[in-house]
Amino acid sequence: MELVRTTRRYRRFSTHGRALARVRSAPETMFHVIDISVGGLAFRYLGDGELGGSADEIDLFHDETLALRGIPVQAVSDCPLDYGFIPMRRCGLSFGELTPEQRFALDAFIVNYTEAGRR
Repeated sequence: MELVRTTRRYRRFSTHGRALARVRSAPETMFHVIDISVGGLAFRYLGDGELGGSADEIDLFHDETLALRGIPVQAVSDCPLDYGFIPMRRCGLSFGELTPEQRFALDAFIVNYTEAGRR
């Protein structure tokens, strides 16, 4: 079998602390952000069905503080994770067109709440 290697356009950084995403179409649920870049993010969630297709805009939090609001996104992947008996999935989102303010806040989020800021 031939292995296919993909190259990401932007480097992804693992988050630390409580980096959370709230999908605007499901505001009652918060999702744990696994990693993030200037081009998108991935989060994990409990469930055995796909959620990503319903995501069109998200808010980002660190702990209980709102860091970014109304980020346009598009789902690019939604696949199961192997956590034994717990049905867990990973959803990958790409960011749409960001305003200058959103881009500034995203850069600050990456520096303050990911491994990028720990160098």
